[in-house]
Order: sequence, then C-alpha cells, then structure tokens
Amino acid sequence: MTEHTIQKDYCPKCRKVVEPIVPDAMPSAAIGHRAVVLSAFLHYFVGATISQIITIFNTQFYFKLTEGGLVNLWRRLALVLKSWYDEIGEMVKSSGVLHGDETGWRINGKTHWLWCFTTQHATYYVINKSRASPVVLRF
Repeated sequence: MTEHTIQKDYCPKCRKVVEPIVPDAMPSAAIGHRAVVLSAFLHYFVGATISQIITIFNTQFYFKLTEGGLVNLWRRLALVLKSWYDEIGEMVKSSGVLHGDETGWRINGKTHWLWCFTTQHATYYVINKSRASPVVLRF
C-alpha cells in the first residue's frame, strides 16, 4: 500500500485550487486505481455488497471510505472505460461470426436481461429491460 499526501494550493494566475497529478489515482480521488478496480471486481464479479466492501476497505486498508464515495468512484471508472467498451462493441459488430444469448439480470429487484454478444476474440455485454429481438437489432 502506498499513501500519497497531496498538497492542494490556490493558483492566483488561474484563480483555482490546483493539485499535482498523481499517476496512480484519478484526480480528487481518495483511493488509487488498484483499489477502485478491486472494489469494482468485488462488487460486479464476486457479488459483494457495497456494505461488505466498505467494511473490508475500512478495516483492512485502514482508510475511511463511504458508500457514496465508492459509487462515485465506480461512475468515474465507467467513464474512463467507456471508450474501450465502445471499441469492443464495434469489434464484435464487425465480426463475420457472432453468437448472442441472454439471461435474467436483477437490478433493484426488477428483472432485466443481460445480453452477451461474443466472437472468437471478444465479448460485449448489454443490459436491457427487454428480452425481445429489437435489442439484437439495435446492437
């Protein structure tokens, strides 16, 4: 674990509070890239609840993390990864052979559908309220 102490200061020229760039973290983030990705992995792949992740981080990593702060970091991570996600979608769409399937996916207690479009080299996921063919046509 590495702790960075970041000095923020007021810049009279640009009239803003500025801070140095830390390559291991997003701007104004309380935790680094690895911790953000670990928390997303625990939640979205392992199925740990936000409360469980908060408990793990606050007891094992010895820093204070809130539910809102964690969700905000995940939203920021999604924005960083969006162009890569779109690139995978374009690669899958242009494939000569494409396999598709869907399975039920619960969001806030309501059934949605996790669509999986896959080729030999890439897989693209879409979550939609519909199980019908328009999802495939839109993709």
